[in-house]
Amino acid sequence: MDELQILEFKRTMTSLEISEITGKEHKNILADVRDEISKLGTERGQLIFQPSYYINEQNKKQPMFVANIQGVLQLGARYSADVRYKLIEKVTKKETVKSKENIFKNDLIDIEKDKIRLEKSRILKELSQSITNDKYKQTLEIYSANALYDEPILELPVAKKKSYTATEVGNKLGITSMKVGSIAKKHNLKTEEFGFWAYDKAKHSNKQVESFRYYENVINELKKYI
Repeated sequence: MDELQILEFKRTMTSLEISEITGKEHKNILADVRDEISKLGTERGQLIFQPSYYINEQNKKQPMFVANIQGVLQLGARYSADVRYKLIEKVTKKETVKSKENIFKNDLIDIEKDKIRLEKSRILKELSQSITNDKYKQTLEIYSANALYDEPILELPVAKKKSYTATEVGNKLGITSMKVGSIAKKHNLKTEEFGFWAYDKAKHSNKQVESFRYYENVINELKKYI
């Protein structure tokens, strides 16, 4: 029981929250958790995945799990680096419940912090190795190094010019973002003179996509072709 009580004061995440972050159906998350428990063995598995339930819209009890940080890391290994990072970011922002055994609790939290730092750094490094964009690759490598420390040890590159998305440029010109992209592609405006390639979150998923950000000087150039 003492080990199970440890779960109560650690930062936790429910399988419903994991479902939302991963974009997977909750029933699939439940299956993933049960598979992890099966691999670990019931006794070990329930130390990091605690069975629970929630009340649905029909006022009926439905199964779910509550995972502590170790559980989140264990389950996150099944998913992409981008998803693992989002899970860790979410769970580490949660408040911890105060425990009577403050010294023991603080020791556990310190151990958790070290694990989380290493995992965040490793994920960011992994993401950087799959990026071809030099600027974004450098940024991820800096984040990877800084994740290991309480305070940043490396400074991020300073943006020399203000940049705009295709939507923001389109709003200035009274045209759609698709029109901006079409003109820029046709007249070869997606160059270092007029902007740079960056990574942004996709509109309809958790994935990141490469998109071009424009400098102010592209506006007058685009006006020539409208």
